Parts: sequence; C-alpha cells; structure tokens
Amino acid sequence: MSTLAERLKEALAQSGVKQIEIASLCKIAPASVSDWFTGKTKSIRSTHLEKVANLLNVSSVWLATGKGEMKSQTVLAEDQVENLDEWIEIPEYRIKFAAGFDQEPNLEELDSNHKAVYRRSWFIDKRINPNNCKRFRVAGDSMEPLLLDGDVVLVNCAERFIIDGRVYAFVFGHALRVKRLYSQIDRSILVCSENPNFADEKIPPDEVDQVKIIGEVVERSGSI
Repeated sequence: MSTLAERLKEALAQSGVKQIEIASLCKIAPASVSDWFTGKTKSIRSTHLEKVANLLNVSSVWLATGKGEMKSQTVLAEDQVENLDEWIEIPEYRIKFAAGFDQEPNLEELDSNHKAVYRRSWFIDKRINPNNCKRFRVAGDSMEPLLLDGDVVLVNCAERFIIDGRVYAFVFGHALRVKRLYSQIDRSILVCSENPNFADEKIPPDEVDQVKIIGEVVERSGSI
C-alpha cells in the first residue's frame, strides 16, 4: 500500500496545485505541509483532510488510507457519458427556513418553468457532477458587477469547504446569501461583497455553526 507522501505527490502532480496553496488553504506553515510530502508526518488532521482532498480533486478516503478510487465521486470521466452533446436540466430551488437557527434549511424545487439546460460536456470540462448542482436566484446588488439582482447562479453543492476567495451560496441569519468567503485563523469567516458600497462582514467563531454552506457558485445567468 502506498504511503501518504506518495499519494500526495501523485495527486499534486496531476492537479498542478503548489504546496504553498495547500498551506494557505489550511492556514498552516508551509513547513508543516512539507512534512506531509517528505513522510515526516504520517497523517493529515481531519480538519485539513477534506480541504486538501477537494483542492487536489481526489477522494479524501483514498488520500487518507490509500483505499478505494483516487478520484472523488463528484468527478465524471468522459467514458461514463454516452453522448457528450446530451442536454441536462438543472432545476431552480428556493430556501424554506425552519423555526430555529440550529435547523438545517430545506430546499424546495420550483416548477418546471424554472429549469435551465446545460450541455453534459460543459460539466465534464469543469469536472463537476451535474447531480450535485442546483440553481438559486440572487437578490440585491451587493455582488455587482459580478452578479446582478435577479441573476440565477449554478451552485455545486458538493463543494462545501471554504477555499478563500471563491464565491459561495450559504444560509446565515435566515437568509440565503451569495458572497466571497475567507476562513480566518481564529475560525471566524470573512464575508466579502463585490460592490464597494458594502462593507466586509466578519462572522465570529461562536456564530460559525449557524452558517450553512449550500455550495460553490460555478456559473451565472441573467438578463442585460
């Protein structure tokens, strides 16, 4: 069976990611990441494992143990698809909130008039499983000019671990929000808008458990 260091080197070579990017994502010293690759450290803490696996686009089980398939199940290979020009329908959803802040938000699918179609080959190019995707409507102008009020975003719901600077759909304070997120070293989350008229917001560590990540925004559609 391969070692952790061997698996990391194999995944890194295929991904094009640099060790410094892993250190930045996990908020740890580059020397600590180097220890993983040299074999000095034999395992990765669970708090870092999923983040590293997502960044390298491999299965966290394979990365930790060497068992199972290397690639994450959220990734589609071309030989899994019979017709690359087949169209896929992705429905639009809205959030229905439960009574308590500690309850998971419910996703309600809208009727067939709110579905959009994408080529299957688009998902393969992006290495995204369409079965994990949902569409949500943006409200407000805090993300202009990137996202306009009324735009609909395609969200990869398999990507729930924050990679700094990427745009996520999430629920906080009984509201669906779409923002750039950054994990802070004190476990807080920095919430950033594109519109300079909106100040950055910091969700303190004792409120982070109230943040429900829906997924990463990977595409938008809307009117001019």
